[in-house]
Amino acid sequence: ESILDAHAHQEPLIAQSLKTPQDPRYHAEGPVMRDHLRLMLIFLFALLEEKIHLVDIEEFRRMKGYEGEIQELEDLMKENIAFFQTYILCHDIAKWVSVTFTSKEGSRGDQLGFNTSRAHHFDEAAHERANKLAQYLDLYAAFSRREFQGTDRETQTQFFLQYGIHVHYPHHARNIHTPVCEALLRRVCQAHALTDRDQALLEDLISHHMEFGFDFKIVRPVRIRRYTHLSVKRGYAADDFIDLAQACLFLDQSVGSVRLSPHGY
Repeated sequence: ESILDAHAHQEPLIAQSLKTPQDPRYHAEGPVMRDHLRLMLIFLFALLEEKIHLVDIEEFRRMKGYEGEIQELEDLMKENIAFFQTYILCHDIAKWVSVTFTSKEGSRGDQLGFNTSRAHHFDEAAHERANKLAQYLDLYAAFSRREFQGTDRETQTQFFLQYGIHVHYPHHARNIHTPVCEALLRRVCQAHALTDRDQALLEDLISHHMEFGFDFKIVRPVRIRRYTHLSVKRGYAADDFIDLAQACLFLDQSVGSVRLSPHGY
């Protein structure tokens, strides 16, 4: 909590991003992005403090013959805490300015107009997205005060069931390349004493982090080729980049993302 509060105090964009609404189909850990980042940080520091070991996690224990690779993943995260802390803080930074909505047909959200036109996905319609985001946050706040009072996770789920609003963040990962986000990443890297090479690696890892999940949702070894190609193009050691990508995928989509069911509903 102190890490999130400190960075939010220093960086207004981080402060805003922590309030980004989350869709419980993919992020049922809490109603806002702060819950996502907090969960990732909790695990990272639990690992550092030897409160958990990857080989003790049931899903990893079942992977017989891969104990060495699993230990290597744990060691990589422990040895690069500042790097992965920076990744956690910055990987979804552009979600706040990218938020759009769709709603189930006939739902309360649909009746209230929470269906973002595709034309509003672009920069010239940023004010429209901001207005709709403000309406969503007001609606959620009113719901949590007047219609349902439970834990944050319970309220998030009930709001989704009552209003049927889906939250999207078009192109948010690639927006790390925008001047504002690049400048923020640079400042956070400097605050954590990371090198220019670390910053370049982080920018590429953040830019492609959504693709990691899509590419390896099922076992598709052939998809590794795109990352070896990217590594060569950028001048990285392919093995190092793929190891870092694996750790980012684990922290983001395994550790930091809670689902309502195994299928995300």
